[in-house]
Amino acid sequence: MLVSLIDQIAKAGIRGGLPARTAYALSDRIIAENEKQTVITNMYEYNRTISLQFLRQVARSRRQHVLPLVNKAQQFLQENMTTVQSVQEVAEYLSINKSYLMHLFKANTGLSVKQYLTQLKMEEAKRRLVFGSQSLAEIAADLGYKEQGQFSRTFKKLYGVTPLEFRRNSRM
Repeated sequence: MLVSLIDQIAKAGIRGGLPARTAYALSDRIIAENEKQTVITNMYEYNRTISLQFLRQVARSRRQHVLPLVNKAQQFLQENMTTVQSVQEVAEYLSINKSYLMHLFKANTGLSVKQYLTQLKMEEAKRRLVFGSQSLAEIAADLGYKEQGQFSRTFKKLYGVTPLEFRRNSRM
């Protein structure tokens, strides 16, 4: 239940302008810290503390002056990560030139649009591997991969282990 709450707070942070990379890193850190705790005496205070951590990150992110256009692209990718097939789709949604989007996105996030989309998909894959019961083929298909092999290679390239190894290690 707490992991679900943290995930919802992370998504709210993203909608508030926090880069997904930052939100998921914070989420992962909080979940790891939570696993170390044996007793939470005041659930309300604990939830409030988690929420405040995300709010501070959102405020810090906004102060960094990431262009609203880039934030809008990030939000679109977050909401449509399973169906977006090209950078052109994102550019059309924003009514801007594809090359301009690619330049702005890289300059403001340090990642290409495709790298960012891949990162979103792999973070979602990690969550599903840990907390879900879907097969690898189902996860790959749900995240827009035509072949499970492509999904597995991408996952291993980013995390150094196959999705199946990650699932086994996370459930120990």
